[in-house]
Amino acid sequence: MRVLVALGYYTGLRLGDAATITWGSIDRVRGIIKVRSRKTDTETITAVHPSLGKIIAAEVKTKTGALLPEISALYQSGLNGRLRLNDKLEALFNSCGIVTKEKANADMRAHSVCGFHSLRHTFVTTLRERGATLNTAKELAGHNTLTMTEHYTHESARAVLALPDMTSDGEKNAASIEAVKE
Repeated sequence: MRVLVALGYYTGLRLGDAATITWGSIDRVRGIIKVRSRKTDTETITAVHPSLGKIIAAEVKTKTGALLPEISALYQSGLNGRLRLNDKLEALFNSCGIVTKEKANADMRAHSVCGFHSLRHTFVTTLRERGATLNTAKELAGHNTLTMTEHYTHESARAVLALPDMTSDGEKNAASIEAVKE
């Protein structure tokens, strides 16, 4: 499951594409992953992040066929297999303290608030926070429109921390600001 979650986080792949990825999709010489989306039939090319490469090297023992043979077989076994895979991911997220479902009130059924697809949102948001253009994020996520990429970009508290220092002289300006307050 660690490799599956890392694929979602570092590539933004959808669950079906991450679960069924093959070694043929990974160019180890150039360090890229090329995947044709099962949902949109579009090709996405992204770099293998060094952390993802380390996780794959440490966790994956096969070097041909499906990267994650058991997960791939489960996903491809039909609706029940996909549901079981989603249940396993939900249990993993919950064990990490990540809330995956919530009820708006006692009369409602629980609805999903976080799952594997949330990693796709995280991928796009992180790209944008780290300075990737909207078009670059669109291409890496395999979106057809910039509007969809904008939908996947979320504001976060990290954006506030990334604001530039507005003081030219740190402590000296802090003292000046205090003087103005008085």
